[in-house]
Amino acid sequence: MVLTQKASPVCAAPGSRRGKRSCVATTASWDGGGYFRDGETTVASTSFKMSMWRFFRLWIRHRALSLIRRRIREGKITIIIAFFHPYCNAGGGGERVLWCALRALQKKYPDATYVVYTGDSDVTAESILEGAYRRFNIRLTQPVNFVFLKRRYLVEASLYPHLTLLGQSLGSLCLGWEALMKCVPDVYIDSMGYAFTLPLFKYLGGCRVGCYVHYPTISTDMLSVVRNQNVNFNNAAIITKNPLLSKLKLVYYYFFAFIYGLVGSCSDIVMVNSSWTLNHILSLWRCNDRTDIVYPPCDVQTFLDIPLHEENPAEQTIVSVSQFRPEKDHSLQIRAFAKFLEKIAGQKVLPKLILIGGLS
Repeated sequence: MVLTQKASPVCAAPGSRRGKRSCVATTASWDGGGYFRDGETTVASTSFKMSMWRFFRLWIRHRALSLIRRRIREGKITIIIAFFHPYCNAGGGGERVLWCALRALQKKYPDATYVVYTGDSDVTAESILEGAYRRFNIRLTQPVNFVFLKRRYLVEASLYPHLTLLGQSLGSLCLGWEALMKCVPDVYIDSMGYAFTLPLFKYLGGCRVGCYVHYPTISTDMLSVVRNQNVNFNNAAIITKNPLLSKLKLVYYYFFAFIYGLVGSCSDIVMVNSSWTLNHILSLWRCNDRTDIVYPPCDVQTFLDIPLHEENPAEQTIVSVSQFRPEKDHSLQIRAFAKFLEKIAGQKVLPKLILIGGLS
């Protein structure tokens, strides 16, 4: 890793007209936005902003360089691959993807150092790994370094009763900044859907960034629900009944979808879990050249051990497995099953619907 420092402007004391800070280029070849040509002195407020941007980036890269020097002294000249997963101690499908991804990468790149940014500060690293084995039967072959974050509350939905999507996304920026200050990786992977952290690690941290998208933060379906004034988990009845509120929310959704598309397009590689998610991500992020479907891992060995012929074949059971969250729309399953029961009302033995899941 080579840290190259380009020529930068020197900011003099305020002495120019209108009392603004003046910036003088030290060389004529500085490429800070085209403000300095042939040794000319140009006064512009944007040049100061560019200087601050470069300062922050160089400062962060200096921190990364210090880590590299320390790793060299310790004889650990390896790349750092970091996963941003603030809820890694949970037991959902997203966590299974995390542990399977770590296990696969450790097998392919055994010399790399692996880091997980997590907000589960109330547990130890050992208990997190033990929980992954207990829930998913996944045992990692190499150690994982956990970076415990203190500001996970900033991405809690309960903190933002209004403008929840925007609030959580801005909160993820603050949480991502805390993560970046604690560890600057070489490769950064967002595995929980916090797309707003991608430009932070790419442009300030200088990392190669990737993401695995389980469910888009905003989708074209959500936009159509608000546009058509339909009641849904993301569109309260009080808004659907008011045309003005519906238009304001639609403007907010379109603005957020635009920003979401910008930050998502910063990713060097994009993985999605289904064709449904793929279509929404492609329409919002417009990154067809670097997006692929990677279906979630599913351990079917236990199902293979179940005999196909049971003692009581007359009893039929329908099982639905998913987390109990509003967007899963369990009520739709129940209504559909009720209509199904009406059609087969004359049968002697009726099937059962069993909903299995956890609370997130």
